[in-house]
Amino acid sequence: TPLQAITAARWHEFKTYLMTGDAKQGVKPLAAKTVDQYTNAVNEVFKMAKTAQYTVDNPLTGQNIVKRKNREKSEVEKFTDSDLQRIFDPVRLAKIKDPSDAWGPLLALHTGARLGEIFQLTVDDIKQVNGIDCVEFTEARKDANLKTSASARITPLHPRLRQLGFFEYVQAVKDLPNGNGRLFPWLNKYEQGYGDVPSQRFTALLQDLDIWVFRRKVFNSFRHTAQTALQRAGIDGVIRKHFIGHEAADITVNVYGEHTPINILADACLPALAFPAVPWEKVRLNTALIKDELERLFKTRRKKPI
Repeated sequence: TPLQAITAARWHEFKTYLMTGDAKQGVKPLAAKTVDQYTNAVNEVFKMAKTAQYTVDNPLTGQNIVKRKNREKSEVEKFTDSDLQRIFDPVRLAKIKDPSDAWGPLLALHTGARLGEIFQLTVDDIKQVNGIDCVEFTEARKDANLKTSASARITPLHPRLRQLGFFEYVQAVKDLPNGNGRLFPWLNKYEQGYGDVPSQRFTALLQDLDIWVFRRKVFNSFRHTAQTALQRAGIDGVIRKHFIGHEAADITVNVYGEHTPINILADACLPALAFPAVPWEKVRLNTALIKDELERLFKTRRKKPI
């Protein structure tokens, strides 16, 4: 498209298309954050054209080019005790079939991991280090992406996950014939990664439970909930940083070296993630039901449209 053909009206029409999609053509709407990235990119092209002394007017001049990263970070809230009681209600959990509905929130609450980090995991990322159950967040694979360099980490897993049957689920995934190695092997990768569908499903759950608040009470509220629990327990800032995978500009000295040892992370952080408001002693997942749904989802999975 020639730059001269991009008018303010045409750009507005294009942005509207990006944000609404086209159901007939199977085009999904993009997140506002992604549309802002597109806008920023086109704006930079026009700036370069001006620098090169091309006589082209910039139709994006005067538009509010939003930089959402810091604003979103400050808006997301932690889940309250009441929220957690409704999300992890034993009666509701016992009826769950979809593995991502069961294990996504549980992993997020007990690791503080981001949605994208969780749903791109592979079964090889679930491991033991010095006898401690762990999950490794890495972008060593070509289809993996992490937000920052600090996001690459190995995090100890709370014993509660083993008690609830998480490792039985991991084994069930490994046993799938012709499996692709991913922890949630039926999910396709879209614009925002592998978490698009689980994110939509969890948002619908929060809405049903009357918890959801636009940009405030969302899946990544689990990250803030875990972070708050660690802070309230008085966990050292360096240890919190390494457990959560968080960049903290105010932490300038790392007393444990480049990586905090797993045993120190586990001993310090896991007791703080008790979340006593939830009656965990009553929580039982129907692991057989979840395994059956895993096999059904994998068998009937659709390849991502080109």
